Amino acid sequence: MQLWLPLFTIFAYVAAAAGFVRVYRKPLRRINPLWVLGILVCACQGHALSLIVSLQANGHLNLSIFNMVSVNAWFVACISVFWLWRASMALGGVVICLVSAVAVALPLVFVSDKPFAPHLSPGMWWHILTSIAAWTFISLAFLHAALYGWLFRRLKRKQLKDISVSSLVSLERVMMLQAVTGFILLAIALLTGWMFVDDLFAQHLVHKTVLTLLAWLALGWMLFSYYIREQRGLTLVLEMCAAFILLLTGYVLSNVILQFILNH
Repeated sequence: MQLWLPLFTIFAYVAAAAGFVRVYRKPLRRINPLWVLGILVCACQGHALSLIVSLQANGHLNLSIFNMVSVNAWFVACISVFWLWRASMALGGVVICLVSAVAVALPLVFVSDKPFAPHLSPGMWWHILTSIAAWTFISLAFLHAALYGWLFRRLKRKQLKDISVSSLVSLERVMMLQAVTGFILLAIALLTGWMFVDDLFAQHLVHKTVLTLLAWLALGWMLFSYYIREQRGLTLVLEMCAAFILLLTGYVLSNVILQFILNH
């Protein structure tokens, strides 16, 4: 891959992150967030072109772990465009842009090859697509949870003056909406995996299956705590983080071990 395209994308993401920092730190002389969103859109376009080149390496579709992480980060960045126009969400834009910049760099630093099987059943396609969609929304919910927890602690210590309680409540509602969407999509991904994957508890899949199922249960418990037990605050953040870490361990870390450590 020519380096200029991913380097341009990384630079655009970092520039967008710097713009969101300025939007967040200077509320009285706030620049228009739409200008920063324009930079983010350019970064997303560059990211998409980088993915096209990276995924088509060596004459086949390369679904290596870091390519899939980059795909997930691209989806997160694209979806975030629809809510980052609000200046109160600028801090979330900083986190998303920096994470996306790192995701663009990962396939360049850790080069691996995992050819895609071309003859897949429609059921397997549904499993793959719902898994990616679930990852995207759960990642968004996790980023919102981290931001919510940080703002909640600062507001509790009376260290915030430009963030109101209503803004924090809005952030909480967005986080829970994304968590519900991710929970439903992850349930569909588990169901289609059980229906269409040949041996879901094979030796190389059993840890992914178990950890993903535990992540789904942890996410379900968080939603139960929020909607039934009416739990609020940092407990929700910890439960969301637990679900995300289980999912991250089940897919990303296990694939890193399989592709980069055991294969060598």
